[in-house]
Amino acid sequence: MSNDPAKLWARDRGNTPIGRDYFAGLGILVVGDDPLFRWAVKEVLTLAGHTVSSTTADLHPIRAAVDSCIPDVIVVMQCALPERQGTVIRFLRAAAPMSAIVVVLPDNLRETRFGAMRAGATRLLTDPVDMRALPAAVLGAQRCRPI
Repeated sequence: MSNDPAKLWARDRGNTPIGRDYFAGLGILVVGDDPLFRWAVKEVLTLAGHTVSSTTADLHPIRAAVDSCIPDVIVVMQCALPERQGTVIRFLRAAAPMSAIVVVLPDNLRETRFGAMRAGATRLLTDPVDMRALPAAVLGAQRCRPI
């Protein structure tokens, strides 16, 4: 038997209590108004091994996407109208109560953060988003989701 830490980790990661959930690809829904940003986030999370779909921040497409498959994590991008972001988060929390919701905020103001958390966000990120840190933020949110 090899004592190489990488081989031991690879062998044991599926046998830990959280191994099967934490290391498996998640189902992720990306919601936002900016198609380029949705595409970039989708590409980064797909390369990280997750199954990703995306939709605009309108309530009817979101309902259709959530009804087709309840995602593990929902990433909400900036909405074109900032006051609409809270409505979208509350709608997602009602439609998928067990999903973690990661919200990208346009600024780091206290009112904005508290408003997103009151609406039901699990994890907050501030724009501009470091795409290298996004997969870790999504995994962290999934581990902290409501139970």
